[in-house]
Amino acid sequence: MKIKNRYTTKRNLVIALAALLVVGLASLSIYVFAMNGNLFGWQLNPTTQEQSSSETDAIDTEDATPDPESPPTDEQISDGAEIKRDSLTESEQDETPQTTTVQITAASQSAPGETVSIRAFIQKTTNQGTCTLTMSNGNKQVLKTAQIQALPSGSTCKGFDVAFSELSSGTWNATIEYRNGDEYAKDEQSIEVR
Repeated sequence: MKIKNRYTTKRNLVIALAALLVVGLASLSIYVFAMNGNLFGWQLNPTTQEQSSSETDAIDTEDATPDPESPPTDEQISDGAEIKRDSLTESEQDETPQTTTVQITAASQSAPGETVSIRAFIQKTTNQGTCTLTMSNGNKQVLKTAQIQALPSGSTCKGFDVAFSELSSGTWNATIEYRNGDEYAKDEQSIEVR
């Protein structure tokens, strides 16, 4: 019969932990060596990429990154003013009067005797002004107004839904007018109402 000594068990446990520690340190050393001195992205040897103070002094001051806390130099102020002057001059040259146009993009009637829906697109991004729809057939005329809805590449009249009871069957001339101060645009289209 063999009697286990409790000191022997502790000794074996200490030896096993020491062996694991040695293997872990060796693995870590190999990993750091393989990653060129980086440990999880941390630079262990930062002095290899730093320059000596004499080399830093030799760098041209234009290539060095300025301190964002320091006030601007006279050269920076004059360069900024020149850039601003140039950009204003260019934008003044580009100021040609822009014509705003409106276009009827959809005119539909879901079924005979139903509401007539008319939509229009304005080729200017704005939410100012009004759209006016005038539908005429002979001596009969229907007038509707709508607000403007801005879109990323233009605007739209918020839409016109004209009840069939206001119209009669036949060909109607639909005119949409966009007004915003001095701006004016107009589009016309014939619509068959059933």
